[in-house]
Amino acid sequence: MLHGGNLKIKEGFGFGGYFSDILPIESATKNPSLDHLSVDEYWMTEALRESLHSVGISNPNPAVGCVIVKDGVEIARGHTQAYGGVHAERMAFSKVKDQRFLQGATVYVTLEPCSHFGHQPPCADLIAGSGIRRVVVGRVDPDPRVSGRGIKKLHGSDKVVSRGLLEAEITAWNYPFFLTRANQTPIVALKWAQTLDGQLADDWGTSKWISGSSSRAYTHWLRQKYDLILVGIGTFLSDRPRLDVRDCRFIQRQPARVVFDPKGKIFEIAENDLKTKDGLNRSLHILIDGNILSQQSSDHWLKQNDQVHFHVLPNVHSQEIVPGILKTLTEASDVILKKPLQSIFVEGGPKLLSAFLKEAVADVIHVFIAPRMTAGRMNRIQLTLPLNVSQNYDVISATQLQNDMLIEMTPHSQWSQVVGL
Repeated sequence: MLHGGNLKIKEGFGFGGYFSDILPIESATKNPSLDHLSVDEYWMTEALRESLHSVGISNPNPAVGCVIVKDGVEIARGHTQAYGGVHAERMAFSKVKDQRFLQGATVYVTLEPCSHFGHQPPCADLIAGSGIRRVVVGRVDPDPRVSGRGIKKLHGSDKVVSRGLLEAEITAWNYPFFLTRANQTPIVALKWAQTLDGQLADDWGTSKWISGSSSRAYTHWLRQKYDLILVGIGTFLSDRPRLDVRDCRFIQRQPARVVFDPKGKIFEIAENDLKTKDGLNRSLHILIDGNILSQQSSDHWLKQNDQVHFHVLPNVHSQEIVPGILKTLTEASDVILKKPLQSIFVEGGPKLLSAFLKEAVADVIHVFIAPRMTAGRMNRIQLTLPLNVSQNYDVISATQLQNDMLIEMTPHSQWSQVVGL
């Protein structure tokens, strides 16, 4: 084993991966050079960077990267294809035209090669039957169908196997996969931008953006990483956010958009107003009280628009709105995503974010802090918890993005448990 158990993410990495590879060149944060790394760490970093190309398409499978190296030279690389498609190892192997060239080579792969038949045959068998001499694995796959069996199979075919390299960075990048494997429920990620004095927007409705361009680009990237975006109807009506991916380095897909609107306020919007300011060129999913929905005429333009989909909330008058949201989204995943739900990205506004925090269901929190103050009072996270019973979080990554500070946190002790799976 090379090394393991490191709970800190290296400088230049976050839950979204390697910053210099995902942010536009003009707004990217300065990353440390890779020249000082050991040979194995350098090539595992390359495998992790390759895995970023699986963003948003591999879910609920992990986003895995693979690099094949011989005599210090890269000969092939690959990443996990869209859900159900080819795995990273098979993509890399397919690029080697003469398999005899693999003799004596080393494979660097961010996650233990699978050892079971799923949508694809076992990658461990592929490697075991090749001329590969050595396999370097980032971390063990917690899937009970694998969980060390892939490594055992490689040992059985006389491969030299090392593991535990860049474990923290790989865990952060694939956090939805690892945590879902542990809890058997979709993970919830919260994101907001705030001023130094805690305002998510000013009190006068003039603030379109609090954070800078790098922070917004990273947010767009995260929209690809997570399965769907959830906002409250207040934020949707006041900001009319596009909820799309625009400014990051490369774009794999546009995310599913969901609006929490139990009282059906969206029905008050004129058709031309919504189409002009927001656009309905992509599906929009509305979470709503069933009684409110039934009161609207079947001829209403929203009900007639095939891009608008309504999903009925249970117990909408209950104080426990968050469990209802999670239940509805999980049950509607086949309609919204056409595949199992793995992660939910909650972007606002303050009331909806506060509800998720109050229920203590946030698994990852991304907070962007801009060095400015408004002295406002209205648009803040609202919790009424004494300090001695307040929630504690562990800061896993803290990064300066231009003039903003990004802090990424998980509930206390959760991170160490997931890294140790």
